[in-house]
Amino acid sequence: MVGMSDFAWKAYEKIDGALMYGANKAVHAWNWTTGGTKLGLANKLISVATIAECVGSFSPVFNDRNEKNNLALGIIFALIFLILNHIIQYDYQINHEKENSALEKRCLDKDAEKFKEAISYSGPFVGVVGMVGMSNSSPQANLYGTGFVLTSASTYIMRSDSLPPRKDCIRRGIDKLSEMVQNYRYSEPALA
Repeated sequence: MVGMSDFAWKAYEKIDGALMYGANKAVHAWNWTTGGTKLGLANKLISVATIAECVGSFSPVFNDRNEKNNLALGIIFALIFLILNHIIQYDYQINHEKENSALEKRCLDKDAEKFKEAISYSGPFVGVVGMVGMSNSSPQANLYGTGFVLTSASTYIMRSDSLPPRKDCIRRGIDKLSEMVQNYRYSEPALA
């Protein structure tokens, strides 16, 4: 039995490593393109997840005949998702601040590392639940599943490399172009 658990753990580590590689590349691309940080990307994913989950909470209202009960449940579930996702974004913000503070001191923050370890287990679990939901034919389960998968993706983003904010690629391109124009204007013409 020990051999099977070792195999499962090694398989998890391989899959997790591949997903973290993708998350790091996504954060680098996000930072290069928009100049944003991993916190900004993770919060955008959580915001879209919240929308999907809240819409999913109300989808039975339009499908069933007992609309009053479904509307009440939709409101309750939407509020639960709003509150939970707000808490997740708040935790991300606190952890990001701790991580950046530690990076400025060229060290690691123990609490930030514990947080990353905790979401390294909860994120994949939420992702698997989301994928199961997305495989269901119910629109409600599909929307919940989409929200859960996006929440899972945000946990991988928050575990990725932290990059400082910078100008987006368009502004950097415009700055470089204006610098080239300035250099061209003030350079001496070459004699033939």
